[in-house]
This record gives sequence, C-alpha cells and structure tokens, in this order.
Amino acid sequence: MELADLILAEMEENPVLEEASLEGVPETAPAERKEDPMERVDMDAYFQEYYENSYIPTNLPPEVREDVPLENIPESGTDLAEHLLWQLSMNAIPPELVEAVQFLIGNLDDDGYLTEPLEALASSGIPLATLERALGALQSFDPPGVGARSIPECLKLQTDEPRLLEALDRCWQKVLARDEAGLEAALGCDTAEVRIMMEALRHLDPHPGRKYTRERPIYVEPDVHIIRRGDAYLAQVNDDGLPKMRINRGYLAMYRDPGLRRDREASHYIEKKLQSAFWLLRSVEQRRRTLQRVAQSIVDHQKAFLDEGPEHLRPLLLRDVAGDVGVHESTVSRVVANKHMQTPRGLFAMRSFFLSGLTSPTGEGYTLDRIKGLIAQIVRAETTGRPLSDARIARILDAQYRLTVARRTVAKYREELGIRPSQERKQTR
Repeated sequence: MELADLILAEMEENPVLEEASLEGVPETAPAERKEDPMERVDMDAYFQEYYENSYIPTNLPPEVREDVPLENIPESGTDLAEHLLWQLSMNAIPPELVEAVQFLIGNLDDDGYLTEPLEALASSGIPLATLERALGALQSFDPPGVGARSIPECLKLQTDEPRLLEALDRCWQKVLARDEAGLEAALGCDTAEVRIMMEALRHLDPHPGRKYTRERPIYVEPDVHIIRRGDAYLAQVNDDGLPKMRINRGYLAMYRDPGLRRDREASHYIEKKLQSAFWLLRSVEQRRRTLQRVAQSIVDHQKAFLDEGPEHLRPLLLRDVAGDVGVHESTVSRVVANKHMQTPRGLFAMRSFFLSGLTSPTGEGYTLDRIKGLIAQIVRAETTGRPLSDARIARILDAQYRLTVARRTVAKYREELGIRPSQERKQTR
C-alpha cells in the first residue's frame, strides 16, 4: 500500500486522526469518556508535540513546483529478485557467499519466504554451512522479513521489541489468536504491556515480498527534488499528495480528563486509537527525515555528476550512505527502493546513483562503466600490429590512472565490451 493510501485508510478508520486543513470545523467526540489503564505510560508527553506541531507535508519552493515532464514514466517496476540482487551487488558480502545468496534468492516465493529446507537445498552442491551463512546475509536485506522460513520467523526479523520476540518464540498460537489473557499469564506481564506488544505486531508485514510484484508502467511523481543554492545542492522531500493530519483535540481532552475515565472498554478503545495515531505520525515524520538525509548524502557524494554530467558519477555503496545517515545498509536500500529524484539533470531512480567501482590513491572515483571506457580507450590507441595484452592494459591503468585492476578483471571487462583477445586483434589488423 502506498503511503498516501495508508494515511487515508488510517484517518478513515481512526477518529483520533483528522485533516489538519479543516479550519473552523468543530471537533466532535463521543459522549462516553473513560478511565485510562496505561498509568505508567506518559501519553501526554507522547502526544503534546504531535498536537501542537501536527504533521503537515512541507510545501516545495516555487522554483520546483512545475509540471513534471513526461519523461517521468518508467519502463517498469522492480521485482523482489531484482531488488535483492541489487543489494547483493551493493553490500560487502564475502565472495564465497555470493553464489549461495543468489541461489537462495532464486528459491524465494512471491511473499519472500524460503519454502524449501536448507538441508534439501544443500543437495544442489552448496554446503549446508555455506547456505546457513548465506541465509543470514539474505535476511539482513530489505524488505525486513525476507528469507524467513515461517511466519513467526518473518515477524521476528522485523522487530526488536523484547516482549514480542519472546511471545513469537514461546506463544505463537496465543499471538495468532490474540489471546491477551493467555499472553499475560505465559509472559508474566500486565495488560498494558500486552497491548503495546499487540500494537507493535499490527505494524509488521507477514508478506514482505508482495510490494515488489511487477505492475504496468505508471506516472512517476518525484519523491525528492534537488535544488541548487549557489554552489550547493539541497535535497527537498516532496510531500505533495500526502494528506495533512493531526490529533483530534476532543479525543485528546477526553484522554486527559480524569473525571471521564470510568469505562474500561471505552478507555481501551481511545488508548488503542491514540497509540495507532502516534505510531503513524511518528513513522511518517521519521520516513520524511530519513529520506531527506539519504537523498542529501547521495547528492553530496555525487555533486560532480550534478555539476558536470554522467561521466563524473562516483562509486557509491549502500554502506557509504548508511555511515553518513547512521542507519543500517538495509534501511538505505528500503528508503531508495522505487523512489526517484528530480535533479537539474533530469529524473533518476535513487538507486541509480549507487555504483560499484574503484577509488584511486588520489581520491578520484572510477565507476565500472568508466573503467571499461578507459580499457576501450587504451585498446583504440594501440599501435597497429602490436595489440596490448590484458596484463599490459592492467599495468597502463596502474601507471596512468593509479588503478589496481587484476588481469582477469581486465579480461572480463574487455569481453563485456566485445573486444577480442590481443592475439585475435593482431591477426585481423
């Protein structure tokens, strides 16, 4: 579900949330106002900021509020396997595990589950121990929960809530039945803790792979606009199209009024809706901030591209941006998935700025495409009748560009460029 659809659905289902743009419309609340069971939770502190500073999408400055060109129509979406394989190429996975991770990706179902036991998959010739390590690597990828072998494992991969992890380990059937009393008894916790745990559970996804199913081409509204300010570039999140929302004042007053808290059922209802509203407000704001910080990091790394063009793209890995932002690499992967940036040089998928490559001792970055271009350039400059061997090309790359490229790597890139070996080039010239 798209974020705007999620917000609209929650606002329709949750009376505590309302549109912040409704000026002058009286707020209503039910007649019954009840007791609050969450005595140990400072809900006032939670919601004060979000009522006073309700989440209202940031308006874009006038210079970028123009019609988006028709070039913003992509060819197709990204499916789950492509998304995972891209992360595999962008993460520092030990070389001996790469083939095993690829093999596991090929055995995932549409929901992102590994339905075959590792023991059965080991019959393919990959050692069981290697598959176990590869699965650990795969389960660190985005979307959270991918590579799970059961629903409880899928949910456990998505949360760090201690009580919920314990419940998924010990009391899955009670969790499945939403047996709050049974969970209280089994875990030795109180009603408030169980309700917080169940609310956290509600926001997990037991089908992590479904959002990567292919769809027909759609019109793309950029998620981020890049604005030039002097010599700098600023990343501006595009919140146009997201509903404006805030906490309903009537429900907040009801929660705060001790004299109107005597009906436990109504109190539980309001408490649950306040928790859900707070989670959504906090999540939307966190999503906006993380997207902005990730986009700004990408722009800072790729400033030469924005200044001078595509040939100046630098190598950039997920871990580089993750280090800047202070999040896990899988978070960066999730943030950039199926998102686009409108830059002064056109519209680009955010993940297209992530490129493998090498950095010379002088700090200059060379993407793989640029290295291939250098190889083609060196071959074109060969002396007729004296073609350069792959080893010689590797030495030229080292001497002229200070790039350490193995002979086998040169041979691989040369073949990908469609350039024949030196012996064959000598015979045809």
